[in-house]
Amino acid sequence: MRFTQLLNSTRQSTRLLIIFALICTAAGAMLSGELLSKHLGTSKPDSMLGSLCEAGEDGVLSCDTVINSRWGMWPFEKEGDPPDTVRIPTALLGLAYYTWLFVWFAAVGRPTHDRRWWHLLPLASVVVGACGSVYFIYIMKTEFETFCQLCLYSHLANFGLLAATILLWPLQAASESGKSTKHGKGGKSPVEHVSAISTASTASHPTYRVAVISILLAFALIIFERRTEQLSKSERNSRNLLAAMADVQKNQDTMFDIYKNQERHKDLVRDDDPSRYGDKTLPTIVIFGDYQCPSCKKFEEKFTSTYLPYFDGFLRVVFKHYPLSNKCNEHVRKIGHVFACDASKLAEAVRMQGGNEKFWEVHDLLFERQDKLKDLDVQEVAKELGLDADRLVADINSDAVRIRIAEDIALGKKIGVKGTPAVFLSGRYVPPLVRGSELFWERIGELYKKERAKREKQKNSPSGHGHGHSHGGREKHPG
Repeated sequence: MRFTQLLNSTRQSTRLLIIFALICTAAGAMLSGELLSKHLGTSKPDSMLGSLCEAGEDGVLSCDTVINSRWGMWPFEKEGDPPDTVRIPTALLGLAYYTWLFVWFAAVGRPTHDRRWWHLLPLASVVVGACGSVYFIYIMKTEFETFCQLCLYSHLANFGLLAATILLWPLQAASESGKSTKHGKGGKSPVEHVSAISTASTASHPTYRVAVISILLAFALIIFERRTEQLSKSERNSRNLLAAMADVQKNQDTMFDIYKNQERHKDLVRDDDPSRYGDKTLPTIVIFGDYQCPSCKKFEEKFTSTYLPYFDGFLRVVFKHYPLSNKCNEHVRKIGHVFACDASKLAEAVRMQGGNEKFWEVHDLLFERQDKLKDLDVQEVAKELGLDADRLVADINSDAVRIRIAEDIALGKKIGVKGTPAVFLSGRYVPPLVRGSELFWERIGELYKKERAKREKQKNSPSGHGHGHSHGGREKHPG
């Protein structure tokens, strides 16, 4: 009974030490994760851990001060470093460190004595980690003269982990001597007897499979954490960029200046190019589009509902094809939008048979059914538009349609079109940043209204000046 109690006591202490190690690693991971969130700007100040990061009147250091210092990224910044040196947040190293040790202690725990060399892996890691904790505490004391609570708690968890890891070192499982001088010839001491029972009832642990799988799992989790950190950083940068863009778009003068600094291109429009909302004498906006492009559909809807009313009918809209697919556009490397070329061919075939009015009907239909282009039936479209289906099919496969689309693509390439929608207003390119600013379109609309009033005044004057202007970028419009 006494021997059994000693054996159970040994096993119980092992369980408690492993549980304590898991608590330390979990706490360290949570604290490092919060520091990483602070670094990425995704931390919530009202959270329990986030509140520990706030500076106080009792000499508590704000986590931001440490994170933004040269010790917040590894390798630590020093004079003479190349500007493109790759660095990762120190907090991410801490998170990876605690993750690896948590996986090891959860999956392996305490090896048996005959596999004790496996324990050198966590022990070496923790010793190095403890040295790092001593270094960082020294830095906080000497460089900042106070402590970041979240950082300090993380280091304290590491010291607790160090103690548990040392105490978990596998002990001698059984006496290597077959003799005993104290308990008689061939006898065993109580401890030797307990060890013998333990050895007889416990297989070698960990097996190679368990150890290797544990290491690979920890490695996979560390890679996942790194990838998550990169995505979070990218998302944060995107949010900051969008916020900055939104602020810039609110400056009407800046938007107009960006547009005015663009090169003015001439001869963008053919006489028979599909156009709507106005005649050839009006200021013209040329849109290079792709019927499978979600951004084109979005701009079409936004322009029609929000921007176009600012012009009060004093604007002509022209559409040109620029499908983002190498099936018909040699300037696109990949197939890209698989159905874009077929959609452009259909639109052009409809224009050839039905003219300008029918083109815009199929134009709107193609954007409306953008997510169903794969299932678009030419026969049904011809019936819906009141066109000859056989002729429509023939025109779709004709050289005339192919050449027409190729001419639009060549023009787009010549003037620098790289994506869609590419918008040109009175011959000048409207960059995406400007294109998304409602204040810009409001400003242009007001200028064009003044131009219309000026034309009407000249038309009604006795001198008879102010006749129609040419189109396609040759006109002298205020834009």
